[in-house]
Amino acid sequence: MKAYIEFDMPESCELCKLKCFNEEGHYCAYTGAIIDRHVTGKFNHERPKTCPLMEVEKGRAKQVKGLIIKQPWLDLILGGLKTWEIRGNNTKIRGTICLIESGTGLIKGTVELFYSKYVDRLNLPFYKQEHRIDDIDIVRYKKPYAWVMVDPERFNKPIPYKHPRGAVIWVNLPDDILEGRDGE
Repeated sequence: MKAYIEFDMPESCELCKLKCFNEEGHYCAYTGAIIDRHVTGKFNHERPKTCPLMEVEKGRAKQVKGLIIKQPWLDLILGGLKTWEIRGNNTKIRGTICLIESGTGLIKGTVELFYSKYVDRLNLPFYKQEHRIDDIDIVRYKKPYAWVMVDPERFNKPIPYKHPRGAVIWVNLPDDILEGRDGE
């Protein structure tokens, strides 16, 4: 299944801000989407199946995931100031995830985990606006990855959960953990 978004050829990609459009097309570093030249003179932004902007197949069960994050990073993400979470490995998880404050047993909000990409350590200082890390030396990963997050939502009232023994990055949460939040 292909989803296309048709748009006039911009000077640079709206998502990854790279100026690498040419006659063949463009690979969007932000979404992993392939943008190819269309006969109309416009570009088609073909999004990968994992892209949260595409319609998800109905009836497909999805495990609710919670990502454990320490302060002050969690507040920066939920405040919309930090869009990259730097981690030491790639993730294939996409879509809405819960954000858990480390050590509290509380889900503080949600965010769309949009994309994961490798970032060379030497380039990390150029992306400070996205990851908000002042001292790059605290990043100890040999191969850092940026987990790109969009649309943060901070809960007015955090949701408690039972933390499983041994969970340090991800927590599998009950499917109904977010139900009943509409009245906040």
